[in-house]
Amino acid sequence: MMRYGDDARRQAGRGVGELVTPPEARLAKLVSLMTVAERRPHRVVAAEGAFLVPPTGAGSGARTGGPIAVDAHRLTTFLREQYAIGVVDIREANGRYTGAHNELRVRLVTDERTEANALHDFMLICAGVYGMDAGRTVDVVSASAVDGSLQPWLDLRTTMNAFDEYRRGDLDLNGWVRSLERSHY
Repeated sequence: MMRYGDDARRQAGRGVGELVTPPEARLAKLVSLMTVAERRPHRVVAAEGAFLVPPTGAGSGARTGGPIAVDAHRLTTFLREQYAIGVVDIREANGRYTGAHNELRVRLVTDERTEANALHDFMLICAGVYGMDAGRTVDVVSASAVDGSLQPWLDLRTTMNAFDEYRRGDLDLNGWVRSLERSHY
């Protein structure tokens, strides 16, 4: 037995006293991570490895899904530094849990108080959201153009589907701008 142990250690390149871990013990152990909510199948469904709350009411048109995956702080920094957009703040409205849309709400101060400047900044915001939202968790982007005292003067709103049509070339710029919801104050 002693000689067998010496031969086995020499072949494996181990020293005396080193512990041997069999290969099956080195495999990752599967641990159940089910939460209490996941054990209630009438309220929670599994989709692509994530547990999601289905929308209430059939035919609401909203996609099922989780919260917005865009980091608002990172997006704010990107828009300020790369495009010099005067982003005041970005808020998230995770509506998919209740059957509504996930909405990113942006307040911005434009260089000049013109609709053209607001539209230009809004388009860059949508492009930034599109680039940072690989999982397509944002359904709607809305922007409120405010003046120096944070009083709104223009609201703009679009769906990311409409922006994606514009980005792909299925819709020209004028068509996308016409599809925007606008409110002047």
